[in-house]
Amino acid sequence: MKTSSFDRLAHATDAKGFIILCLLLRFGMAILLLYAAWAKITAPDWSAAGYLKFASGPFALWFQSLAGNALVDGLVMYGELLIGLAFLFGCLIKPAAFFNIILMMLFFVSGWIMNTSHGPVNEHIIYALVSGLFLFGEFGHWYGLDYFISRTKFVQSRSWLLRLF
Repeated sequence: MKTSSFDRLAHATDAKGFIILCLLLRFGMAILLLYAAWAKITAPDWSAAGYLKFASGPFALWFQSLAGNALVDGLVMYGELLIGLAFLFGCLIKPAAFFNIILMMLFFVSGWIMNTSHGPVNEHIIYALVSGLFLFGEFGHWYGLDYFISRTKFVQSRSWLLRLF
């Protein structure tokens, strides 16, 4: 059986406590993303333009050019929704974590000067780091759908699919 660093860490600590903490972390990220998505989706005229037009840093002009773009608005709203659902149900955690890292880093880089109130690390960096844990761990296998999906004959017979779970 394949073991990961998380397996070794889990065996070196209180396994139940470790799994409960990992679940709480996964559910916490899910709630955070789902709430952010819901607030945007239900706001009548929400747009990322309000944030993007004040972008700063080395890529400011590029981010500012995206302000008011309906595709960007949809990617933010529905990206947060889909990533939040993936974290909630433990389904396709690794791809969701990968895309969440990209999303959080884009949020971080677009607000370069605004980030100075937190120093070099703000909440987007922390969310990206937590998503890194999800990407390299088996977080969807602990009370998540990834455990069941990865054991189907269809997925087992396609090694490239196993990387998604």
